[in-house]
Amino acid sequence: MRRALAALAVAAALTAGPGAAAAEAAPQAGRSLVASLHGRDVVGHPGDPDGTGRARITVNTAQRQVCYRLDASRIDAATQAHVHRGRAGENGALVVTLKAPQRGRATGCVGVSRETARDLLRQPNLFYVDVHTRQYRAGALRGQLH
Repeated sequence: MRRALAALAVAAALTAGPGAAAAEAAPQAGRSLVASLHGRDVVGHPGDPDGTGRARITVNTAQRQVCYRLDASRIDAATQAHVHRGRAGENGALVVTLKAPQRGRATGCVGVSRETARDLLRQPNLFYVDVHTRQYRAGALRGQLH
C-alpha cells in the first residue's frame, strides 16, 4: 500500500512538471517599488537638510499586502513612517503606516486593501514615503515611489 501511494505521488509530481510543488508552496513575491528619501523633498515645511534614506516597497495584490525595507541616515531617532497618496510637490492622505526606522532601518509587512495595492502598482509616482522625527514632526525625509 505504501509503495502504491509513493508511486502515485511520484507520478503526480512528474506529470505536474518541474517547479509545480515550489509554486504551490511559495507565495507570490509581488512587485517592488523604490524611493530615494531626502529632507529637501519634504513639502510645506523644512525637512532634515542632510538626512537621506531609501525605501523599497513590495506590493502583493493577491495577498493584499505591502512589505517594506526602510533605511534612513543622518537623522535623529525616527518616530513615524508612512506611505501617502500625493504627487511630487504635494502633500496627501496617509494610506499605509510603516514602522519607524530604529537604528536606521525598519522592515515589515502590512495588510492593505486590494484597491490600495492596485493603485500603488498602477501609478506608483502618485505615492510617496515619509519619515518623521521629533524635531521634524511634519517630515524629516520624503521620496516619491517609482
